[in-house]
Amino acid sequence: MRLPAAGFDHSLSMARQYSILLAEDDEIVTGILREFLGARGFTVTAVTTGEQCFAALDAAMPDLLMLDMHLPDMNG
Repeated sequence: MRLPAAGFDHSLSMARQYSILLAEDDEIVTGILREFLGARGFTVTAVTTGEQCFAALDAAMPDLLMLDMHLPDMNG
């Protein structure tokens, strides 16, 4: 049995440009997420370390933080 796909109204996300901070050290995962989210109108800033993540948060507060729980210099 197939469940119907959840509908997402992309016009809602386009009313305002939302920003996402992506803290991910895997280049492939970062590329996939940047492409997927960027195509849906989100601005994605990617960092690869915990230190870079904190610096990016100090510079500008994103609407969403996507955090890899096992970065090279920090985890948890």
